[in-house]
Amino acid sequence: TGVLKPMTEKAHRKVVEMHLEMTKDYADIDTAMKIRKEVLKDIPVPKQRNKAVQLGLLKDIEYPDIVLLFCNAKAADVLSRAYTYRAGEPIRGFGSIGGCNVTIQYPFTVNKPFFTYSDVAWRKFTRMADDELTMSFPLNCLAQAVEDLPLVADHYEHYAEGMDV
Repeated sequence: TGVLKPMTEKAHRKVVEMHLEMTKDYADIDTAMKIRKEVLKDIPVPKQRNKAVQLGLLKDIEYPDIVLLFCNAKAADVLSRAYTYRAGEPIRGFGSIGGCNVTIQYPFTVNKPFFTYSDVAWRKFTRMADDELTMSFPLNCLAQAVEDLPLVADHYEHYAEGMDV
């Protein structure tokens, strides 16, 4: 997330081994390391170094770098359409993995929104409901999406009205 140096392969392996002691997400350690390597190919290491990560409610942080939203699939669909309405690009996401490296580091380094239905650790520690997923937005991207949200949401709710579908 730009606070710590990237972990060495050996240190990363220790963290994954600890995780596998709590849950059986992967067949073995090599499979777990393989998926982490694949995901990290798409997530650049932050160029800037930071001293800390501040977490809090949106109302309490004046200019956050990243805004995390926990929502159901329909709300995510409407919000992603509000973003793509002006941006003209889809929101990327990952399955089977979630947490800090994808929900915080990806949007922070790439400056683009992101979504995931996460992994068991992220879901458990954030106390997500069964029907929730996580969306992460750089503040500037969220502000643009929110500006277009009323129009997009109205069109969404009235999609195909009057048609026999």
